[in-house]
Amino acid sequence: MRMKKILFTASILFTTFLNAQNTHQLTGFDHGYDPDVLYMAPGDTVQFTSLGYHSATEIDYIDWVNNVDNHNGGFDVGFGAATTDMWFVINTPGTYYYICEPHADMGMKGTIVVDASAQINEIDASGSFNFFALGAGSYKLQYTDSDRYELYNLNGQLIIEDVLDQMNTETIIDNHLLDGAYVVRFSKDGRTTKVKKGFVQN
Repeated sequence: MRMKKILFTASILFTTFLNAQNTHQLTGFDHGYDPDVLYMAPGDTVQFTSLGYHSATEIDYIDWVNNVDNHNGGFDVGFGAATTDMWFVINTPGTYYYICEPHADMGMKGTIVVDASAQINEIDASGSFNFFALGAGSYKLQYTDSDRYELYNLNGQLIIEDVLDQMNTETIIDNHLLDGAYVVRFSKDGRTTKVKKGFVQN
């Protein structure tokens, strides 16, 4: 039987799982933003700090690609903005594009990605685990130092949960998973030990 390895491209550990509300800071510097791509969960707060002579003005994707200053009616904060508020909340998943109005033609721009799977706080990006499709709706999940796992889809819905044998390093999941992205949370004695995000390809 040929096993297809499922690649986990965003191996991330987190302290708290679903429904975390957080504030994310974005800073304007020289002719850029830090970070230039922000990942956040619906309902999280964006707070711009130290914008100085810069703004953060939401625009459409085509204008973002072409470095065109053309406010689309979304958020607009900072220098020359309609509001002096430096923070706002985004509740709707999606990708939001923004530029600095005074420096749009210089390519000063950033992106905010709002994703339900981001409702977890990162604490460590080290380590990895293997998740193999065995065929016929079975999967092998490898783990360390954990006594339980929970598998969620990107909408935060719990798909599978089960106990793990601490004397072993792998378990078999007998539940057919559709191709796509999932989040696996490992825990031990009620405490989260690691959380990983990846893609299933049968």
